[in-house]
Amino acid sequence: MSTFFERVRAALAQKGYQVDRVLGSGGMGTVVLARQPRLNRLVAVKVIRPELHTAAATQRFIGEAQTLADLAHRHIIPVYEADVADGLPYYAMQYLDGETVADRLRAGPMPRKQVLKLGRDLLDALEYAHAHGVVHRDVKPANVFWDGENAALVDFGIAKRVPAAGQESEESLTEPGAHAGTWAYMSPEQLTGVEASPASDL
Repeated sequence: MSTFFERVRAALAQKGYQVDRVLGSGGMGTVVLARQPRLNRLVAVKVIRPELHTAAATQRFIGEAQTLADLAHRHIIPVYEADVADGLPYYAMQYLDGETVADRLRAGPMPRKQVLKLGRDLLDALEYAHAHGVVHRDVKPANVFWDGENAALVDFGIAKRVPAAGQESEESLTEPGAHAGTWAYMSPEQLTGVEASPASDL
């Protein structure tokens, strides 16, 4: 086991979590499976990666947790708690017992009926996020969970809040010249450096 995993396990134990194993690692953090004995439930806990533990990265990481906490929707993963453990920012969210659409597609094409349900769930989630001023900016198969019946949109790490009319834009945390998103799934405007909008997600 890595030294970082052991540090995460010890740090989260102080917050009442029993860490089991690593579920995955992405651009900003590592996600571990943990149990909350007091509530008798499994949760997924995302912890910022140590090499990215800068002030800007921490601000974006906390912003991701706050964004998810604001989006209470059946097809968007809910956040339960955000805090710092032994100097490591983290947040706990619902553990999804399923696989990503990317994982599912490796087994072959999905049945038409499932594709239609998946599409409706995803559009429902995006409509809700957009209505609440949030553009995901990284909609792709790896960021959509599927349990065979329902879809859930995850990973709002590079999501952007779009101000309502008359409000000022938030300070951008994306470096000048950088393109937020995943190249193979970016909209044309994202590829050319134009600001993403709800239409970009669609």
